[in-house]
Amino acid sequence: MITEYVGGDSIAMEVNGRRARSAPLGQQRSQAARTESVMSAILLDVSVLYFKTSRSLRHIVGPNVRNYRLLLEEQRAQLSAMIDQITERNRKMGVTVHQSAYRMAHQHSAQDEDAAYIQPSDILDDLHEDNQSLLARLKEACGLCNAYLDIATASLIGIWIDETARRSWSFSQAVD
Repeated sequence: MITEYVGGDSIAMEVNGRRARSAPLGQQRSQAARTESVMSAILLDVSVLYFKTSRSLRHIVGPNVRNYRLLLEEQRAQLSAMIDQITERNRKMGVTVHQSAYRMAHQHSAQDEDAAYIQPSDILDDLHEDNQSLLARLKEACGLCNAYLDIATASLIGIWIDETARRSWSFSQAVD
């Protein structure tokens, strides 16, 4: 049985007759704010990557175009699901998003390639690098959530790490 006691500036819990004391409320608020900030940054990165992938689908031509399109469409579907999950997690944490993902993505220096023809290998290499930087940010966020004992968010991020690592590997293999 779990019982919570609020006293002073912290919360004490009793689990099966044993008392456990949580972090002070001020520290909990600070941790929550940091987690919210990291999740918002991840949402921004994923949104930018989603729009770059969508743009790349329109620009990719040449041999193996069918395979490249399938790879890009799979990434776009995974990123769309990630955006939905991040938004839902933010909502559960009480974070309100004041801007649409589209507007945020364009504020985040999404560089539009205006060249008439871009080599498919250049597109895939660019997306590989973007996935690598997203992977690094996700690992950092997972460590932060584990340190703050936010298991629900850390579990979601763990799934995204696996998906992003697989996508990154797929792009590296497609480039070679």
